[in-house]
Amino acid sequence: RPRPVDADAPSRVREMLVGALKSHVQADVPVGVFLSAGIDSTILATIAASLTPKVTAFTVGFEKALGEDEVVIAAATAHELGMKVLLDWVANHTGWDNNSCH
Repeated sequence: RPRPVDADAPSRVREMLVGALKSHVQADVPVGVFLSAGIDSTILATIAASLTPKVTAFTVGFEKALGEDEVVIAAATAHELGMKVLLDWVANHTGWDNNSCH
C-alpha cells in the first residue's frame, strides 16, 4: 500500500541543507565547493552561492575522457551562479579505469 505523500518534505530538506551550509560558509578563509554536473553538487553550490558571495567552484576533468566528462556543464553552472571556477585536468587516471573501480 502506498505511503501518504508528505507535502512538507521538500521544504524540510531545504531547511536542513541551508542550515548545514550556513555553518560551513561562515569562515575567515575562502570557501569552495566541488562541483560536478550532478544534481547533488549543483544544489549545494546553489545554496552556498545564496549564502555568501565569494564561493569558488572546483571541478576536475580527465584528459582521457575529454568530451565525456562533466567539465563543461560544471563550469557553466558555476558561471550561472556567479562563482569563480578552478579547473584541473587529470592526465593519467591510473587506478581509475573500468577494471579497478567497482
